[in-house]
Amino acid sequence: MSKQTVIDFVSIIFIIAIGFFIVRTKPGLIGVILKNFPNHSSITPIPTEKVETTLLTEDLKVGSSGDDVIILQSALTTNNLLPKNLVTGYFGAQTQNAVISFQKENNILQSGELDSVTRNRFNKVFGETFDRQYYLSLVPTVVPVPTAIQNSINNDDGKWGVAEREAGTQYGWSMNVGDDPVMASAQEVFDALNNYRSKKGTHGLNWDGNLASYAQERATFIQANGLDDHAGFKNYISDVDNRRKLGFLGLGENASTGYRMTGTHIIEWIFASDQPHDSNQLDSSWTDVGIGVSGTSVDIIFGYDRF
Repeated sequence: MSKQTVIDFVSIIFIIAIGFFIVRTKPGLIGVILKNFPNHSSITPIPTEKVETTLLTEDLKVGSSGDDVIILQSALTTNNLLPKNLVTGYFGAQTQNAVISFQKENNILQSGELDSVTRNRFNKVFGETFDRQYYLSLVPTVVPVPTAIQNSINNDDGKWGVAEREAGTQYGWSMNVGDDPVMASAQEVFDALNNYRSKKGTHGLNWDGNLASYAQERATFIQANGLDDHAGFKNYISDVDNRRKLGFLGLGENASTGYRMTGTHIIEWIFASDQPHDSNQLDSSWTDVGIGVSGTSVDIIFGYDRF
């Protein structure tokens, strides 16, 4: 039987002028306080008055994101032009192909962009019966089920490989897993993260050297001192000069320590084991990432909205 290890891992998002996750961590626990961010970590249907057939009023193209993209994608799924698992709120290559198909069906110039002509036709086709709130409500809720770990790890006590709420804590989680033969490198975690995002229909992230350097500093600190409730991260990014040095206005951190695991297991077993952490690593707002590994500690720094 492999060595039993208790996993600590936490996630935090800091969004300038919007808010952030505050994480409280104890040995053996995962702690998360989750706040709502407009157009960010969670998608909340926005009640609006239906104005004739108007669903969208702005042009959309590759790189666009937000509720308008969700409405576009959700509507296109009803005509089987886009798979339901690709309703992510990010306008990527597959959404572009779906728009081209819509344009072709409607004899519109096939630009792949939701320009004024395409938008007017879109509003006519999809806005005759339903409003914005309806299409926002079609977003699927993904509840990760890490069956692989449940099937491959001894589960005699009912807690192996399963993240569970810790009794007596408000935000605590506990999880037991077995060590892998080797510890993942930063590159392996990066590859596993992008592979996982791709499988879930979310765009890949770019590797950023500045974020990677800072992530390595954090991983080294965590390996020596343990998880610090993200105090070092929060203190660092509270200084606008440091955010400018990293190059991003929006920054987030995932951190874990205390186990030896491959990149795929870190991403798909540990961080995917509960909905808040999984939502963080799949968040379509992130565009760049840097990863650091030190001993059995992993630190992932996400970024979006460049200076």
